[in-house]
Amino acid sequence: MPNETSTAPATMRSLRLILITTFFITSTGLTSGEPVLITSYDIDQTPVSGFGCWFHNFTGTITDTGRTVGGSGICSSDGIGHVLNYAGGSGTLNDGAFDTTHLLLTRNADDGLMLQPVIRLHLGGVHTINEVRLLKGNFSFTNITGATVEINGTAVPIIPTPIGGDPLNVLLDLRGTALEAQPTTQITLKNFSASFFGAPIDQFGIGEIVVDGANVVLRPTDKDQCKNNGWKRFDFKNQGQCIQSVNTGR
Repeated sequence: MPNETSTAPATMRSLRLILITTFFITSTGLTSGEPVLITSYDIDQTPVSGFGCWFHNFTGTITDTGRTVGGSGICSSDGIGHVLNYAGGSGTLNDGAFDTTHLLLTRNADDGLMLQPVIRLHLGGVHTINEVRLLKGNFSFTNITGATVEINGTAVPIIPTPIGGDPLNVLLDLRGTALEAQPTTQITLKNFSASFFGAPIDQFGIGEIVVDGANVVLRPTDKDQCKNNGWKRFDFKNQGQCIQSVNTGR
């Protein structure tokens, strides 16, 4: 498959997480949470768009894993159930529309090994997270019954709750868990399970993911953090303003 967009180096994402634990942190936002921008996302082990005649959109780096999967009709261009990895792009899961659904599988691939999809959400800034909502698109029929949410290496299984009585739209509530107060730039979703009329099923669809949380403001604690253009990462106008913040504690 063609590469459409290059991904940000993993080291840069790691650096941002290191910054979170190094600098003074304050949080702002409503108690109930505010919408958090998902700038891009990755998916490991997704069937090709058109598998099961479910179509989704993604503009990013697409890598064929060399694995294939069957068990459903395939409406892709070559009729093969390619298993792909997506990275550093946007599409069905964060486009604000509900006109497509991304189908994901938890069945055995043709090599006999189970597919275990992983979704990584890259956020537009540092946030603490209250909840993640997995919403249906135009072609959903299964209920997501379980998922694990991971933030900064801490993974917590969450039992989804229906939103507004609709089991096809579910809420992953992080309040009261070890994940609630952790500032992060990334959320990982994995270990999914689903059901259809109460019976386990090996597929599920997501039309949109919405994240609520609070913005986290990073402040320098040492003048050296302002030097060599370090002031830019704190959103100051210049180095002097950054140093003044250290001196005044503001």
